[in-house]
Amino acid sequence: MNVFKLGGALSYNHAGMVPGFFTWHVYLPEYDLVATGMSNQDKYFPGLAILDMVAIQLGLSPKLLEDDEKITALANKLIGNYHSSDSSVLTISMENNQLYAQHKGKPKRRIMLRENNAYSYECTEHYFTLQENNSQMSIVSTHLIHGKQETYVKL
Repeated sequence: MNVFKLGGALSYNHAGMVPGFFTWHVYLPEYDLVATGMSNQDKYFPGLAILDMVAIQLGLSPKLLEDDEKITALANKLIGNYHSSDSSVLTISMENNQLYAQHKGKPKRRIMLRENNAYSYECTEHYFTLQENNSQMSIVSTHLIHGKQETYVKL
């Protein structure tokens, strides 16, 4: 059994695997919430989908933006190139009125804009927050289990 914070709330979880199957079970006592995921392919961990469903149910991620003015303003701020401490590069671009993020050498991923200067990749609740400090902009990744992660600074 593993114990960790999920979106700030204590959780107990356990993963199990036998050839051909993979499971993940999580309990959040603060919310009296139990979730279990099963996969009939041992190469696909069901926990990520469960995390997204729990985050949606509990409102752990910023809500998707619906206001066109706010969408345009955040999109214009985000577009550009960012680098991390290990020199990897992230490019956020607009194509056909849709935002995409792409790490150098990797495929482009569609991004969805969220409240509080945040965005996420399509179909996930893990999110990134745009932070502005003295005219320098950076993106901080927030993982539902691990909290704040790597920072990318706008070039």
